[in-house]
Amino acid sequence: MSEPGGIDHNLMSALAHPLRVRILWVLGGRVASPNEMAKELDEPLVKVSYHANVLKESGCIEKVRPARRRGALEHYFKATPRSSLGSMRWDTLPPAVRQSIAAASFETLTAQVAGALKPETFEHPDGSHISWQPLSVDELGWSEIADILSGVDADFKAVAKKSRRRLKDKDGISVAVVAGVFQNTGRRTNRQ
Repeated sequence: MSEPGGIDHNLMSALAHPLRVRILWVLGGRVASPNEMAKELDEPLVKVSYHANVLKESGCIEKVRPARRRGALEHYFKATPRSSLGSMRWDTLPPAVRQSIAAASFETLTAQVAGALKPETFEHPDGSHISWQPLSVDELGWSEIADILSGVDADFKAVAKKSRRRLKDKDGISVAVVAGVFQNTGRRTNRQ
């Protein structure tokens, strides 16, 4: 159910739980089963299965295919476009929901970064890249950077879509691209 202002309460409810946000991180750009997600997230399978079902019911993920594994039927899921919140929709979320989603996202991001820093993953033959740009900007600059990042996000998704078509059923290179703009602990700089 959506309000005229664009808030979809079913979607907000689905994304309000930290484990659901973490599941969406796992499914960002790939297909996985609850069993695979439980191992990757170090969570009990029953808990991951429950929250995956909530995400499926809300339309955030969809079942892609079943597969027989050791006599049992294992279902594989992928994220849907509905699970992505653009900056316009982000601004309409209640602060508590934004905080919950951000906290779960950063928790997952931290675990992903720690895994990516292992020598066998960080030093990929084609190179790796890290950028950190502490800047001082005014309100308009803040808005301009957010707009740039929204465009970059769309570009990344377009590259991933083209890659999926080329890969078909083959495994690809798992990458994490992190781009954000954050106010640094509320400090303001005064340049003269």
